[in-house]
Amino acid sequence: MELHGILTFSSEIRPAVAGVGAVHITSSFIHNYPLIYAFNRRICEAYVAFPSLHLPFQRERVKSPLRYTFVDQVLNEIKRSELKHVYAYPAYPVKVTTKKFFLSAKGYGYAEKIKRGIKSFYPTETNWISLLPSTKHRTLLISPYRLPRRLYIRMGMKRAGLFKVYLHEVHPTEIKVINAFEWSNIPVNLYDVRLFNYVVEGYTKVLETRSKPENKPEASSIGYIQARGLYEIKTPEGRIVAPLPKTLW
Repeated sequence: MELHGILTFSSEIRPAVAGVGAVHITSSFIHNYPLIYAFNRRICEAYVAFPSLHLPFQRERVKSPLRYTFVDQVLNEIKRSELKHVYAYPAYPVKVTTKKFFLSAKGYGYAEKIKRGIKSFYPTETNWISLLPSTKHRTLLISPYRLPRRLYIRMGMKRAGLFKVYLHEVHPTEIKVINAFEWSNIPVNLYDVRLFNYVVEGYTKVLETRSKPENKPEASSIGYIQARGLYEIKTPEGRIVAPLPKTLW
C-alpha cells in the first residue's frame, strides 16, 4: 500500500509541549475496520434522519453508542461461511514519513465574533502529526471474488488518505497450517481472531483506538498474537504467519 496523500487518524491525543492546543498523533499501524470500509467502497455507515427529532422544542441530548454495523455484517458472514465482502487485516508499516501541521479555526485580530460555547463543538487550535508519502504499508485480505492487481482506496479523517494498492493473489498450495504454538508476524484484531475459533495464549498490543464499541470494547485493539493452528502463507514479499478463519478454510 503506497500512500499518495496525507493520512490522518486521531490515534492518540497529547497536550502540546511547545505551542497551543492538543496534539493528535496518527499511528503508524492502521486498524482493520477502516480498511474493511475502504476495500469495500463503503464511505461510512448509513444514517437515517428522523424528522420527529427536529421539532422546535427542547429535547434532551441522547448519545448513541458506537456501532460498526457493516463490519458486524462481514464478521457474521465469516461465522456462517458465507463471505460476500472483503475482510482486511490491520496494516503494518514498512516505511513511515510524518509531518506536523498546525490548524487554527480562530483568527488573531483585535476583535472576533464567535458563538458561545464554541469549544464544545470543535477545537479551535490543534496540532496534527500525519503520515505523508512515501509511507508504505502491507496488509492481508480475504476476498470472496477476484480483486484487480492494482486499485485505489481512501480512508482516514475526511477520507483524505489516498492509497495505491498492489495486490498479489495467494494460491491455496502456498498456505499450510502450523500445529505448534507460533507468534503471528502481522497484527490482528483481538476481537475478530476469537471469532475465527482461536484461543489466544499471548499478545502484544500495538494500537488501541479511542473509539470503543459498547458491545465489544476489545475490537478497538490490534496486536501480534501467540496461538496454536496459525497458518504460514508464502508471498513474493516474504513469509506471513497469521490466523485464518477456520469456517472459511
